[in-house]
Amino acid sequence: MFPQSEGVAQRPAVGKVMVANRGEIAVRVIRTCSRLGMHTVAVYSDPDREAPHVRLATEAYPLGGCWVEETYMNVEKLLDIARRSGVRAIHPGYGFLSENAAFARVCEEAGLIFIGSPSSVLRQAGHKLHVRKLASSIGVPVLPGSLEPLKSPEEFRLVCAQVGYPVYLKPAAYSGGGRGIQMVKNEAELFPMLERIGRNGDLSNFYVEKWAKEAKHVEVQLLGDVYGRVIALGERECTIQRRHQKLIEEAPCARLHRDETLQLQMREAALRIARAVNFVGAGTVEFLLDRRGNFYVIEINCRLQVEHPVTEMVRGIDLVEQQLHIAAGNPLHMGLEVAHPVTGAAIECRVYAEDPKQGFLPSPGIITQAVEPVGEGVRVDSALYPGMEVTPYYDSMLAKVITWGKDRPQALERMRGALKSFVLEGIKHTIPFCLAVLEDPKFISGDYNYSLASNITR
Repeated sequence: MFPQSEGVAQRPAVGKVMVANRGEIAVRVIRTCSRLGMHTVAVYSDPDREAPHVRLATEAYPLGGCWVEETYMNVEKLLDIARRSGVRAIHPGYGFLSENAAFARVCEEAGLIFIGSPSSVLRQAGHKLHVRKLASSIGVPVLPGSLEPLKSPEEFRLVCAQVGYPVYLKPAAYSGGGRGIQMVKNEAELFPMLERIGRNGDLSNFYVEKWAKEAKHVEVQLLGDVYGRVIALGERECTIQRRHQKLIEEAPCARLHRDETLQLQMREAALRIARAVNFVGAGTVEFLLDRRGNFYVIEINCRLQVEHPVTEMVRGIDLVEQQLHIAAGNPLHMGLEVAHPVTGAAIECRVYAEDPKQGFLPSPGIITQAVEPVGEGVRVDSALYPGMEVTPYYDSMLAKVITWGKDRPQALERMRGALKSFVLEGIKHTIPFCLAVLEDPKFISGDYNYSLASNITR
């Protein structure tokens, strides 16, 4: 599917690789490693003993247990398996330990290659309030709100009054996937929310950020090597979300595709932030973009994103392969972004075991039938199989359907066809919701914002 990246050796010199993850991302990483002739080690919990990533890896080792804390996030167990299996590198995928600075540091101290950003970078980038302050200091716009920790309810009240309601209260550090974000619509809601937050933790771990009405969520894909070179591989739009988590993504962003000046400004802003934190690896800088063309940085993610396939499809680049080359100490090819220009358009729909009609509540159960779509321009990243049990132990994402077309209308048409032919029985899932979005006139036009997803679920 991907052309060989130019200017680099065929086999990255990172040796045998442990994939410290599960599900579709573990399968996806193992397949690239296998294509490059690299041996892989899978790890698995008790519920995942029959999972596809276990069968695809060169070797597989049990973690023992069910919950993430005792399995895929158990650093002691992972390092013990790494020692016993003789791996030289660990790929964390996304989620779990992928942005955990302490885990990256332990790997570094153990002489293992952590396929991601160094621990020093993860510490900086993982603190969102630090990133806000850093962005502001180098002239990259941030939404109105706090730049320093707030220590008392009165300080929160003053900042909220200054920026104007509604606002978001956001965790300052290490909280991916929208976890912990709270909207406050007025002052009457503020103090009860602060009291609730205070019961569960320290108020100073939260900051205030103005709610951006009618915004788009746009991110810029980055690659950075250990020699200080960082390149931007274009943007993705990730506006269709539920509970601050993405459901549908596309590349390029239709709004920016029509405005090259704005597009270049956002890419340059992303590069400035990345250089400021000495970024290494594959990651993104995420922005909100309003109707007037104003953009504001939200955060930097120093890991592979769930939605990375849409960039791969329009660029013809395997981002996991690039991660492996960077981790091996190879420089980024000087003409990589020029040699692989953006071609056509791509869309990704995430398939979750959730019921959109019930507020996207998880839908555990046994998958009785699973037939994935095929066809020209259709890609499916999944770890599905008939008889698979969807458990409450892990994230409810089952698969990602990605389509490519010569233009956005063709990519949309192929996605509709792919989702309609996707047979998935035994559980509730998000395919009907994704189809409803794809058939909405606002989505078809490309002129949509955060409100579209909530309007469809009403």
